[in-house]
Amino acid sequence: MRLILVFLMFVAPVFGQSPTCSCTGTSNDPPLEGGDSKPLLWHSLKRLYMEGSNNSAAWYCFERRVDNKSDRDVTDVSWKVAGFEKDEIQKRDSTCDATALEGEKQPHPKGPLNYNVGDKPYNTSVYAPQDGFGGAAAQVLKPESTPALTSEIEILDPIRKTKAKIIFHASVKPSNEGNRFDYEVISSANAKVLVYWYVPLTESFRLDMDKSHPLTAAQGETVTRSARSSDPIGWTAATVQIFDFDRRWLATGRASVYCSLKGKAEPLLEPGARKAGP
Repeated sequence: MRLILVFLMFVAPVFGQSPTCSCTGTSNDPPLEGGDSKPLLWHSLKRLYMEGSNNSAAWYCFERRVDNKSDRDVTDVSWKVAGFEKDEIQKRDSTCDATALEGEKQPHPKGPLNYNVGDKPYNTSVYAPQDGFGGAAAQVLKPESTPALTSEIEILDPIRKTKAKIIFHASVKPSNEGNRFDYEVISSANAKVLVYWYVPLTESFRLDMDKSHPLTAAQGETVTRSARSSDPIGWTAATVQIFDFDRRWLATGRASVYCSLKGKAEPLLEPGARKAGP
């Protein structure tokens, strides 16, 4: 099957009019939340991103946040039921991810929020999309509608040690040469970071941002990738791993993508690894 790759960098494609999905702390639905401030609080929210119809499910912005209320840094934060993992949350600080995803899973998935190796986890329940935050095991589904998608993952800036955002955009549009798939990454971090965005691939649906070619995200620059393919359109909550330029792991999260319906995600770098490769 014919595929035409289009390699673009530092240009803005088609995302100017897309809805936004970011951490606001607000929702018309009651929050799912808990914790004891010794040291953590957690919350899960959902907001309408795009209304559904008789033939399509609604899209929601799913927000997940963890607050460290203690006077010590918290490390090894792993909230897998929420697709949320961080190397570190500094004392008296918080971190938050937001992802635009289709549908809602019922009942609300439950799972532990782990932190600091050996400390007792928190029991949680979360708002989640129809397939959950499955990560590498997430299915590629046929979307019922195809709005432009926005996701954001917060990290700790490797240089300034302050919060920074990595913002992701994904869209798909039909064309005379097949479906055009566009992807965009923007970073507010002062330091350059390596971004592994695990968009599901096939032998013919390839992108120059696979496991062997992570994206370099630099402050003030927009990195884009595009592809054309006649494959049917798929959608998934793709896993993202973020490392600093010394290849120390910073965060793992989710960024919603369109891809080939036949696609499969590559295996992730070793879970919990603090280095991205040798």
